[in-house]
Amino acid sequence: MDICIFKGLKHIEDAHKVRTLVFIKEQKVSKEVEMDGLDKDSYHVIVYENNLPIATGRLLKKDNIYSIGRVAVIKDYRHKNYGKIVMDELIKKAKDLGVKEVFIHSQLHAKKFYEKLGFKPFGKVYKEANIKHISMKKKIK
Repeated sequence: MDICIFKGLKHIEDAHKVRTLVFIKEQKVSKEVEMDGLDKDSYHVIVYENNLPIATGRLLKKDNIYSIGRVAVIKDYRHKNYGKIVMDELIKKAKDLGVKEVFIHSQLHAKKFYEKLGFKPFGKVYKEANIKHISMKKKIK
């Protein structure tokens, strides 16, 4: 296993491969919604297994708020700790940047996963890209 952490577009095609498989093909999110133009301003994590990108996520600062998003693991690699690895690396990057709190728009089915990582839900369930979501936040120590 290899982990790549970068800012901007350096290895973005590998992150896009994972996100296309998970969000566009599997979950039927439109390409226009998924490829939102914010990657150039984000920190990214990509996990590789046998040189194949299998998991990704990003950390984005917008209006002085840091959000984790686009967390995806290819289907055959789920429930094998790769999502946690991505999240741990993104949270570590946020901590290195001096961030005190991060937010995530969690798909409702992933809520328990994020709760195990210390995220707390707030607000009401809403739909984003026709998928139910809940906002969550985590204090970084």
